[in-house]
Amino acid sequence: MLKHAILTMAAVVTALASAAETPAGGGRTFTDRVVKSPSVVYLKGFHSATQRGPTCNVYSAWMILRYYRYRVNPTQIKRDAKNNEYKTSKYIEEKLAEYDFEFLYYVPRTDGDFADVVKLCIDLGIPLQWGVNLKYGPNVPRNRRNSRDAGHARVIWGYERDKRTGEVTGIIYGDSWGRNHLRSKVDLAEARHMTMDMHPVFPKDTSPAVVAKLMAFPGMRKGTAQPRAQKRPRPSR
Repeated sequence: MLKHAILTMAAVVTALASAAETPAGGGRTFTDRVVKSPSVVYLKGFHSATQRGPTCNVYSAWMILRYYRYRVNPTQIKRDAKNNEYKTSKYIEEKLAEYDFEFLYYVPRTDGDFADVVKLCIDLGIPLQWGVNLKYGPNVPRNRRNSRDAGHARVIWGYERDKRTGEVTGIIYGDSWGRNHLRSKVDLAEARHMTMDMHPVFPKDTSPAVVAKLMAFPGMRKGTAQPRAQKRPRPSR
């Protein structure tokens, strides 16, 4: 009897959690994963990663998939790459499309644009893959500094804000350089200065209302890539 009651309660909890993610209008939402305080807003459920070789694109995508509770490993993401194409945004978009994910494109022009898109996405529970040029990066280990242009992918999963005004003052991001780089921070101006592009990533069954908010942001666009291979079974969440 006790065992049956425990199982029943577990089923109820699971159903309630699922209902919290799925609004009446259909589609999933992720605001239940957003943690807010007067000075910081972030997404719970991020894990560190340590890339092997020049695979920051692959590992940042993996960090995001893991946040959404998709069990896909970096080797699977890289598996179909020819030569070094896994370093490109197009390749990552194609792979994510294979797993039923959207990979949007956005390039900020001002600090305000950068802050607004970060706030919009994080408040909706949507992380961003963040393409940066390490040549202009303040938070770069000495052995990784380079006087030449050096593209790199990170994941934005939070932001700092002014306690009085609520304005974004800096970002929280994860780097695939190990556990000590999961909760890295940089102020707003420096973050925008090193930005090459930004990519909100979310499942295709996300609520249409959420997607509409993202696409209404000026300059936000969808890619055109198709899945790289015949559709595979969706990874378990």
